Amino acid sequence: MIDIEMTDDDPKEMNLSEEVEIEKALEEMDLSLDEPEPDPAKSEFETLSSIFRAYDIRGVVGENLTADVVTSIGRAIGTYAAQQGERTIIVGGDARSSTPELMAALIEGLNVSGRDVISIGKVPTPALYFAVNNSGTTNGVMVTGSHNEAKYNGLKIVIGGKTLLEEDLQEIRRIFGEGSFSSGRGSFMELDIMTDYTDVIVNDIVIKQPLKVVVDCANGIAGETLPLLFSDLGCDVIPLHCDVDGSFP
Repeated sequence: MIDIEMTDDDPKEMNLSEEVEIEKALEEMDLSLDEPEPDPAKSEFETLSSIFRAYDIRGVVGENLTADVVTSIGRAIGTYAAQQGERTIIVGGDARSSTPELMAALIEGLNVSGRDVISIGKVPTPALYFAVNNSGTTNGVMVTGSHNEAKYNGLKIVIGGKTLLEEDLQEIRRIFGEGSFSSGRGSFMELDIMTDYTDVIVNDIVIKQPLKVVVDCANGIAGETLPLLFSDLGCDVIPLHCDVDGSFP
């Protein structure tokens, strides 16, 4: 504590040096004693809430996007789906190294919220949308970091045939934050959708003249499908970076 003494026999105004000393003393004092202590739970929720974006859920794996967080988000998605009268949800994932663990966490969250899950494994995102429109259900969640670097991952969500955007994602965020989850035990099954997906494309496209096509898949999951797809269409394919590698070297 710094004492600043002024005597009655010196009524003159403080000079500049005295003012500077007082300002320094005030800066050294703790003037924040009356401010409330931050709420750790609220701070953590605000940090986690930052992963809810305008068009998807996305975060840094191991930081604000962990398996436990994704399980809770899965429960929130399952609860939201239940409120919409939806029972079965298709789950797919991209080739990122973090995707298998996050897919398992998501499926667990959906199952314990009472939703049935159909896993289509690692697929390109359009194949998830194809499955949603051609498998008897209108719900799906894709585990993908989209175009972002390997440390990111996230979720793209379709419920009732509608891709969830801002307002709907904020409703899932609210359910996630409140922990007001539905409960039950849904079923689980696996489905191979890729044969049907590629067959539809090949049968729908006619190439009138031979093409030489360079296919760069950037080490993503499309590397397992795209070169063969173009080959089935009669193209001369030159593959580039088509070896699937979740670290995207």
